[in-house]
Amino acid sequence: MKLVVVWQTYLKEINRDKYNILQKENNYAVTLLIMKCWHDTLFTAWLEESNILNVEQLPIVANGIEPLYFFSPRKCIKALKRIQPDVIQIDNPTWSLVLLQLIIAKLLVCKKAKLVVFTWLNMPYPKTLKFGLYRVIETFNMFFVDTLICWNNDGKRLFEGRWYEKPIHVLPQLGVDPKFFVKKDVSYIR
Repeated sequence: MKLVVVWQTYLKEINRDKYNILQKENNYAVTLLIMKCWHDTLFTAWLEESNILNVEQLPIVANGIEPLYFFSPRKCIKALKRIQPDVIQIDNPTWSLVLLQLIIAKLLVCKKAKLVVFTWLNMPYPKTLKFGLYRVIETFNMFFVDTLICWNNDGKRLFEGRWYEKPIHVLPQLGVDPKFFVKKDVSYIR
């Protein structure tokens, strides 16, 4: 099975562990569609080379603004056409432009691919003009999303209440690596 994954935190190798495991222990070919760097208000993250995963580096527009960034359209379509994924997973807001872009690219070059979206959204957004526009984009996007993954039950209830009737799964992301975070004797620090 071919899986394409999109999210800016996968610039860092430590955040890719779950996909490294998925690819090593199962019959999955995972490709990350990712940018070279991500500028945020507090930091800039640069792409770290991957030992296992295929990384497809694409130029982006609106760097640092999560719901508004998107890839170079021609290069995104070209990458999806070449990869022909079975599943496209994106970890971005349901109203994001990159999700809209991936939907259009999927419809053009890999119609059979399933689209899975992971969202952190768990509260209704304000009733402002800006969020009204986001709501229009989200309504379009959600029509094409095959499965939604929410990080908690509040998010699941929010989307169930918004007419979304396709599968919704809850998958908390706030865990720790028990091999890294272990009890240690730190008395020497005192």
